[in-house]
Parts: sequence; structure tokens; C-alpha cells
Amino acid sequence: MALGHYSGTNLSTGKAMRIRCAHVRRFEHGVPVHFETVLDTHTVVRAMGHLPA
Repeated sequence: MALGHYSGTNLSTGKAMRIRCAHVRRFEHGVPVHFETVLDTHTVVRAMGHLPA
């Protein structure tokens, strides 16, 4: 698992956002067989203007 963030500005609202994320990878015999990204969607929805700041 790797933890990190994405950052940017929502083009519709002009609001800056920094989104926490986790990348989960699973390997079998050294070969990647699964990849999943988990994002802080609450921050994305707030930057879109759908939730109060």
C-alpha cells in the first residue's frame, strides 16, 4: 500500500483541493494482479461546491 495525495483546482468552481489517496496493490509470484485506488471523495465533492465549506 502507498499513501499520497492529489492536488489541483476544480475548473468549475475555482476551488483548490488536496485529496488524500491510498493505492493498494496485490502481487502473486511477483506479478501485479490487483490495483485499487481509494480517494477522499468528500473533499472532491466539497470542491465541486456540493457541500458547505
